[in-house]
Amino acid sequence: MDGARATRLSFLALLALLMGLPLVAGLMQTFFGSTWGQVRFTGLGLSLWIALVATALSLFTAMGLAACFHRRARLLTWLSLPLLAVPHAAVAQALALLLAPSGVLMRLLSPWATGIERPPTHLLWDQHPDGWTLILVLVLKELPFFLLLLLTYSAALPLADWRRTGAGLGYGSTATWWHTVLPVLLPRLLIPILIVLVFALSVVDVAVLVGPSQIKTFAHSLHQAYSSGVSWGEILASATVLLILSLALFPLIWVLLQGIGKAQAFRPRSYIAPAAPIGGILGMGLFFLAYLSLLILPLQSLIQTSGRRTRFPDLWTGQWGFEAWGRALEQAEPTLPLTLTIAGLATLISLGLALGLLSSERYRPINDLWIMVPLFVPQFAFLSGGLFLGIRLDLIPQFALPMAVWFHGLFVFPYVFLVLAPAYRGLDPAYGQTAASLGLGPLARVWRVQLPLLFRPILFAAAWGMAVSFALYLPTFFAGAGRLETLLSEAVNQAGGRGDSVQAVWGLILLLVPFVFFALAASLVALQARNRAGLRGGL
Repeated sequence: MDGARATRLSFLALLALLMGLPLVAGLMQTFFGSTWGQVRFTGLGLSLWIALVATALSLFTAMGLAACFHRRARLLTWLSLPLLAVPHAAVAQALALLLAPSGVLMRLLSPWATGIERPPTHLLWDQHPDGWTLILVLVLKELPFFLLLLLTYSAALPLADWRRTGAGLGYGSTATWWHTVLPVLLPRLLIPILIVLVFALSVVDVAVLVGPSQIKTFAHSLHQAYSSGVSWGEILASATVLLILSLALFPLIWVLLQGIGKAQAFRPRSYIAPAAPIGGILGMGLFFLAYLSLLILPLQSLIQTSGRRTRFPDLWTGQWGFEAWGRALEQAEPTLPLTLTIAGLATLISLGLALGLLSSERYRPINDLWIMVPLFVPQFAFLSGGLFLGIRLDLIPQFALPMAVWFHGLFVFPYVFLVLAPAYRGLDPAYGQTAASLGLGPLARVWRVQLPLLFRPILFAAAWGMAVSFALYLPTFFAGAGRLETLLSEAVNQAGGRGDSVQAVWGLILLLVPFVFFALAASLVALQARNRAGLRGGL
C-alpha cells in the first residue's frame, strides 16, 4: 500500500472514530445495560408534533415563495441569507420582545385597537401548551434554508422551456412552477427535510428560551433530568428512543414526498392552484415578522431603564442610554475567550480533516451522506453516548475544553466539508500537473497552488464553521457537565432574569457575532483578490 492510500485510510478511520464512538458507546450501554424500563416519555408526543408542523410549514411557505417569485431569485436570496446566518436563539430573543403579552406589538396596538390597558394574562408567549411559539421560531429559521435550496436546485432546470410549455397549456407562471418544477425538486429535498426534522426533535436552547414551559419538549425534559442527576440508564435509554423515532420517520417522509410530488403533477389545476399563493403570502408575512423583530433589538437595547419602568402600554421610559449594554457586556465578556477558542479549534481541525479527505478523492470519491451522519441523528442521542464515555473515562469535566472541541467538531465538520467540497472538486487538475512538472512535491503543490486557489472557499467554510459552533448549546453543556460558559449558554442561562433592554442587547450579541465571522472572511477575500488578481480564474 503506497503512502497516499495509507493516508486516505487513516483519515477515514479517524473520521469514523470521531463520529461513531459517541453513538456506539451510547447504544451499547443502552441495549446491553438493561435500562429500557427507565425510559421517560414526557413530552415525546409534543416534540413530534412540533417537529412535524414546523418542518411542514417551513417547506410549504418556501415552496409558495419559490413558485410565486421564482423570477425574483436574487431578491429572495438576499432576504434569506441574513436569516440563515442568525442563530435560533437570537430569533427567539427578538420574537419574545415583539410578541410577548407586554411586548412591542401589544404596546403599539393598545389601548386604541385592543382596548387593553394592562398586559393580558391569557396570552402567554412561553407557555403555549401546543408549542406554537417554538414552532414559529423554527419556521422562521428553516424557511430561508428550504427556499435557498429550492432556488439553487431549480436553477439547473430548463425553466424557460417549461414556462412556455405551461403557457401553451393555459397555465400561468406560478402554476407551471408548482405543477412541473416542484415534483422534480421534492425528491431532492429528502435529506434537507430529515436534517430539519431531526433538529426540531432535539432542540434544547430554543425550547428553554420560548417554551413551552408547562409541558416541556422531550429533549428539554431530558436536559432537565440530566441537570437534576437522574440515572445514566434513564438518560441513555430515553435518548435511544429519540434516535429510534427519528429513524422511523425517514421512510415515512420519503413516502410522503413521493405522494405529494405525484399529487402536484396530476391533480386538477382548480384544486391545487390556491396552495402556491397561500404559501407565498404566508412566507412573505414570515419574512416581514422576522425582520421586524430583529429591527426592534437595537431600539429596545437603547431604552434607559435605571430608576424607572416602562409602564404598559408605553413604548419607552422617555430616555435613551447605554445602561443595558454595559450590564450585558459585563456578563458576556468573560465568556468570549472560551467561545472563540472552542469555535476556532473545532473549525481548524475540521478544515484540516476536510482538506485531507478531499485530497484523497483521486482514489475513490467520498459519499457526502456519510459525512452528514451527525446531522441525521438527534443531538441528544448523538452526544449522550459521548458524555457517558467521557465520564466513565474521567475526561468530563477534568478535560472539558478538549471534549467541547470534539463535540463541537462533530457538527462543525459536516458543514465545513459541504462548503469546501464543491470548490475543491472543481479545481482544474492542470494546475497540479503544471506544478508537478516544475518540480514541486505533493506538499508544495498543496501549499503553493491549491490553498491559494481555495483561499476564498476556505475562509467562508471557516466562517460558517465558527458560526455553527457559536450556535451549539448541547455540546457545550455536555462537555463541561454544565460548567462551561460560552456566549450562547450564558444567554440561555440568564433568559428569565433580565429586563427587556438587556434581553435586546443579548439578542444583538447573538445576532452580530456570526456576522463578524462572515465580514472578516469577506474582507480577507477582498484583500487577497486585490493582491492576487491572477488567481480569480481558479475560484
